[in-house]
Amino acid sequence: MTSTDVVHIEVNGKPLDFSRTKAGSYMTIGAEWKTGDTVKVRLPMRLHMEALPDDPHIQALMFGPVVLAGDLGTEGLEGVKRYGPSAPPLGRVSSIDVPTFVADSPADVLTHVEPVDGQPLTFRTSGLGQPKDVTLIPLYKTFEPRYTVYWSIYNPAEYDAKKAEIAAAAAKRKSVEARTIDAVDVSSDASEQAHHYQGQGTSEGFVEQRRWRDARNGFVSYDLKVDGDKPVTLVATYRGGEGQRRTFDVLVDGEKIASEALAYHPAELMDRVYEIPAALTHGKDKIAVRLVPQSNARTGGVIEIRTVRP
Repeated sequence: MTSTDVVHIEVNGKPLDFSRTKAGSYMTIGAEWKTGDTVKVRLPMRLHMEALPDDPHIQALMFGPVVLAGDLGTEGLEGVKRYGPSAPPLGRVSSIDVPTFVADSPADVLTHVEPVDGQPLTFRTSGLGQPKDVTLIPLYKTFEPRYTVYWSIYNPAEYDAKKAEIAAAAAKRKSVEARTIDAVDVSSDASEQAHHYQGQGTSEGFVEQRRWRDARNGFVSYDLKVDGDKPVTLVATYRGGEGQRRTFDVLVDGEKIASEALAYHPAELMDRVYEIPAALTHGKDKIAVRLVPQSNARTGGVIEIRTVRP
């Protein structure tokens, strides 16, 4: 063990011996104190990482006891205040892609983090962040609207797989848009009116600058066009469960076609696909889609609903 591995305490310039103090306990400094006395404490300070208990891919960086935050800048947030009554609701501010740390192993991450000369407790990643490296500063010094403490960490193969997954999701979304018969955009008053929006016991909010609606002890309903006797699929986009119980039924013209339960994820937008029985669209040019919460629950926070050709 080196001198940098232990706590060092001085009182008025005199080192204290507390080698027999039990680890994890308190060190008591007793004296008859007078004005001008000084106590200096030097702690072991080195870069290390702390993983989430249930996910080693997500870790925070620390320097000794100091939590380090990544400065993500203020692009697109000109004039936006972080605190006070004029600060915008979180959902009305667009998010950005947080850099991912790509290294051969979590232990290899620290070899790509270097101190910034002349700036105490400031570090910079080098050849680590994708798509770009970041500056790390103490969390207590962050005053910008955008920063993060936890980082997703992948090895190169895992990162390539993650990029492929994201690309596949984007392609799937484009396919759904190309096959859309009709769509209601909850963010647009005009779109809601055109689709005969009705609701009881509803509330609303914003995520990724888009409005969502839900209902408790009530319902949310829209009318959407269909293609007569052709097969039709329903695609609904919700926000994540964000800690609330979101268990509900999906009805078409009063008939239940599905029951849904949304998992916790406060920021993710979730697409759900529901097959509509042919009997419910036969001979029709539109249908009424209604979301109804189950007992002691809410519906999903719906962002858009589409009728889609299979």
